[in-house]
Amino acid sequence: MKNITLALFLGLISIPLFGQDIREVEKNCSMGNQPAFVINHPNASARMAEQAWEDHMKKNGKSKKNRKSKEFETLEAEINMISSSPLNIYFLAEDGVDMATSYIFFDNNSGFITSASNPEAANGIYEFLTPYVYGVEKLVIEEELKSEEKNLKDLDKDLEKLVKNNEDMHEDIEKWKEKIRQAELDIEKNLQDQESKNTEISNQKNLIEEVKKRLNAVGKR
Repeated sequence: MKNITLALFLGLISIPLFGQDIREVEKNCSMGNQPAFVINHPNASARMAEQAWEDHMKKNGKSKKNRKSKEFETLEAEINMISSSPLNIYFLAEDGVDMATSYIFFDNNSGFITSASNPEAANGIYEFLTPYVYGVEKLVIEEELKSEEKNLKDLDKDLEKLVKNNEDMHEDIEKWKEKIRQAELDIEKNLQDQESKNTEISNQKNLIEEVKKRLNAVGKR
């Protein structure tokens, strides 16, 4: 009955944080079914969430990934805003539809922290997770920036191709103009050659007529 009441309480908790909610739900992890602080990251991947978590935890203790459970473990972490005692923190990220979800478990060695069991520590957790949320959001925007920069490069390449095609067409036009100019000269010469040839033909015809006359005159003198 106690566990059912806790699950219902956790399911009702949702703290808005910069357009994203931090909720408290029970989640199965390597330590069994335990209360977790949950954050959905729109447009992020689980890998982004993991990268941001590793960066976030660098100043709070070494975070090591358990290959078997796929969880990041930070043992004996000293985070005063949450607890004066060392904490064992477990982190898990999962991919969803157009988002990633982070599950963070905080164990103060007497149990896993919830808003019901320790409101002051939970408030500290919300404060502690704020830079992490920003970190994931930053990675999402950086990835978007990379994508848009790639789109710009693709557009630049398209423009370069268009400019090159335009230059090639202008070169073709100049070549065609030169061919037309040469063809016009060739046409003029051809007409002159035709005229000369017609003169040659006329002269040849006259010559033939003279030969025929001489042929017909044989024996008639």
